[in-house]
Amino acid sequence: MVHIVKSPLIYASLIGFLFAFLQLPLPSGMDTAAQMLGAAYPVLVLLILGIKLGHTRLAGIRRLDVWGGVLLRLLLVPLIAKGVLFLLGIHGMLASVLFVEVSMPAAVNSVMLIEKFNGDAELASLIVTLTTVLSFIYLPFLIRIG
Repeated sequence: MVHIVKSPLIYASLIGFLFAFLQLPLPSGMDTAAQMLGAAYPVLVLLILGIKLGHTRLAGIRRLDVWGGVLLRLLLVPLIAKGVLFLLGIHGMLASVLFVEVSMPAAVNSVMLIEKFNGDAELASLIVTLTTVLSFIYLPFLIRIG
């Protein structure tokens, strides 16, 4: 827990939130640098995921915890989201958009975070890959019921 509190990611997020909340402009030159880093981020994350998958054994697909994570992400999360939207009284287009957004595949950047905090990056890589591949099948269905 201590290594999470010491993480620069936490402080950067808090500072970013503070700047956005107080509507403070970024210091000169930082805006351009932030935009350049933001543009490079998706490419770097996908590259890291590819490297992780390259070192992952395909036999890992048989792991029970992989399929547990996939089922959790594909079934349980959308069900919980639907229930929360109902309980909050959110309906119509907003509910549909929020439901579909929550039902998207596991985020690629989760692999980087899990690796940083010494988690099972192979497990995360497999879950991200499988939920992304399976999203071609389940997302049209979820959009329909969303």
